[in-house]
Amino acid sequence: MLRKALCFLFCAGLLSTGCAWGSATKPKKTAVGEVVLDFAVKNMDGKDLKLSDLRRSAQAGASRPVVLVFWCTTCASCRSMEGALAKLAESYKDKAAVFALAVNRGETAQTVQAFLEKHELAMPVVLETTGTSVDLLGVACTTTTVVLDGQGVLRYRGRFTLGQVASTENALKAVLEGKAVERAETAESG
Repeated sequence: MLRKALCFLFCAGLLSTGCAWGSATKPKKTAVGEVVLDFAVKNMDGKDLKLSDLRRSAQAGASRPVVLVFWCTTCASCRSMEGALAKLAESYKDKAAVFALAVNRGETAQTVQAFLEKHELAMPVVLETTGTSVDLLGVACTTTTVVLDGQGVLRYRGRFTLGQVASTENALKAVLEGKAVERAETAESG
């Protein structure tokens, strides 16, 4: 219990812009229902991508929803959902882009890859360690999850799961069906 509390404080501190990045000009937090401004990420090969690149489908001209789970290699609560995240990514790979978004300042593709190999995880990961995504999406702690539709509109922000409810998957299903997300925001829990 103490380890989880310390991890939460550590990760929450990393996600606090004033603490981790000290950004003088923070972008405005995106509200549910608003388009998320494009921001840069890196894939595990070090290639620079934009959020809009993640939305692009292999089919010409098609856009797909994006699920981003704020994640880090040092977070105990992240350990509890990694298997479910890997399954979600695999189940929806043809319909949506589902990623763990590594947000630890200073985290590298090499440290993430070593962690994935050590823990035998096969989940897709992109990195964004400048704090931009945290500010834009109004995230306070790791395991916070966002679901964006194919046009980049924020449709869900909150817990990956809420008790026994698969809140992220339910939100993704609603987005894929063109329906409103029943519970578009839940309290964060890292």
